[in-house]
Amino acid sequence: MRLIQLTLAVVLFLFLAGPSFSETENDCHDRAAALTWEKMVKKAPNDLDLQRLHALRLGICEKIEKWSLSLDQGV
Repeated sequence: MRLIQLTLAVVLFLFLAGPSFSETENDCHDRAAALTWEKMVKKAPNDLDLQRLHALRLGICEKIEKWSLSLDQGV
């Protein structure tokens, strides 16, 4: 339960901070963020909400990399 609260707090923070990011900042290239996500999903493999959030992040990053979604649209 605590992990879910932490995850939701991080997602909320990123959502609220999203408009302040510039076009050149791409969290998908942030190695520390990627490692944090990987640790969280490995620690809680049965937390489907967390797994879905991680999958959403991966999907958005993939679409941004393929230029089928702009960075602004992905935030």
